[in-house]
Amino acid sequence: SSTRDPVLSSICSLFAFIPITLFEEDMVGGASDCTSLSSKPLQAAIEKRINAAGFGLYQILSLVCTGGIMMSEGSEMSIMSSITEIVGEEWQLNSFMRGFLVSIVYVGFGVGNMCSGALGDRYGRRPTILLAYLIIGSFGFLTAVATNTVMMVAFRFVCGVGCGIGFAAVYTLITEICPVELRGPLCAAMIGFMPLGETYAALGVLFIDKDLAGLTHLKYPLPLPGASWRRLCEWSAVPSTILVLACSMFLKESPYFLARNKRYEELNKVLTSMEYWNGVPIQDDMPIPEADGQQSDVSKTESEPSFSYQAALAKIFGGRLFTTTLVLFFAHFTKDFSYFGCNYVFPQYFTAITDNIAVGIELLIVSFISLPGVAFAVWLTQWDGIGHIRSLKYVSLTCGFVAISLLSFLAEVFHEVGACLIKNLIIIYFIVTVVYTAEVFPTSMRNTAVGICTACGRVGSISAPLVFELISGFDSFWALIIAFMWIISALAGTMLTIETKGKALTDDDSPKDEMGYQSMGKSLA
Repeated sequence: SSTRDPVLSSICSLFAFIPITLFEEDMVGGASDCTSLSSKPLQAAIEKRINAAGFGLYQILSLVCTGGIMMSEGSEMSIMSSITEIVGEEWQLNSFMRGFLVSIVYVGFGVGNMCSGALGDRYGRRPTILLAYLIIGSFGFLTAVATNTVMMVAFRFVCGVGCGIGFAAVYTLITEICPVELRGPLCAAMIGFMPLGETYAALGVLFIDKDLAGLTHLKYPLPLPGASWRRLCEWSAVPSTILVLACSMFLKESPYFLARNKRYEELNKVLTSMEYWNGVPIQDDMPIPEADGQQSDVSKTESEPSFSYQAALAKIFGGRLFTTTLVLFFAHFTKDFSYFGCNYVFPQYFTAITDNIAVGIELLIVSFISLPGVAFAVWLTQWDGIGHIRSLKYVSLTCGFVAISLLSFLAEVFHEVGACLIKNLIIIYFIVTVVYTAEVFPTSMRNTAVGICTACGRVGSISAPLVFELISGFDSFWALIIAFMWIISALAGTMLTIETKGKALTDDDSPKDEMGYQSMGKSLA
């Protein structure tokens, strides 16, 4: 392309630190190809068949397979936060190293997010998800045999990379296999697996070591060989081990990815499977371009340019997507800072007011608190009365107001009610942010864009525990959440203009009147 703005070039260079050679090999229909779906007739036909197939067993199985990545994150972080004190006492670690054992997982998340985007757009959503499960499961079990701090840090980092690799791929895949009206609700339900993972972790703590006392023998008939923290690490790795087998059998590739890469036979098989599993009439196969180069009903592109990670970055940070990308960077930072920050702070709060309750019970209560928020988010993302942009604007505004109830100058009853409300509102904000991000970027770079945005969010999750420990008390932490949320509300209301709710997914970065999206003033926004 032509000469680029120096600022744009600098941003692209910043995010291109991943070994570019891994992603620069030839690939049909990559991010540098704006028309390889060809594109719009085929995309419209795919959208029509997916909508006609509706919601059924195919989407349910896909939801379980993709939701397992979110469940793994919730489980891994809950278990790691729970066993830090036990491991610290056994290995005589100082406070910094104890905190670092938790933070290193978030660092791994960020690295995995950056890799996930390019992997998913080059190799496909399905193999990226399978790779994520393999890494999480294998290194989760390896954590249980760590004998020193270096091994523990290394294993936890790679385990975090595995989770990070899966995030962008599951966000993207679930968006690309659902009827238009159910994209948001199913993405919300998938994210709801995160508190489900926290619940799974809490049950493990209750069964293995309910007071996190560092047991070496269970009080139950079953044996407990070794320290309880090692068994908890193994407990957290079990779901990934099971789900990688389920994914290998039931999870299919994205129809849009297959079409973009001209894998038409696989595309027809996936769409046929969707119709068969959902119990609807099976339609005729999509027309496949003829071998002699003749055009069929779906035109064939003249060239087949290679995938370019740098080209994808240039489009994500260029043109009409530039402002959207920057706003989403800060939205994801706020999402992770608030969600994981509260996960770090709330156990201390609940411990202070419930001294006689076992730690496992406390963890179970905390994991249940956000479930109503997930249910509300599922409804909100499906309701036609409000678009994603307005949802983001008003949910973040409400989060800021509710966080005021946690400030120390108010009565304790406000703190207790506010803590429950803010936990729910933050998970709603989390879900709306992810749903919008997964829909707003074109298919050719969607996985890459989602991965980069999610990686920026990890800066928030890494910094939140450290910021809380460095600032003076709870009030300063709540004040930061209030400020971040209100800034997002203002930015969403003024700088986000591409409404995606109820719209067909776009394949390229054409001007807005050609993308299938409408501006704020025209529709739900």
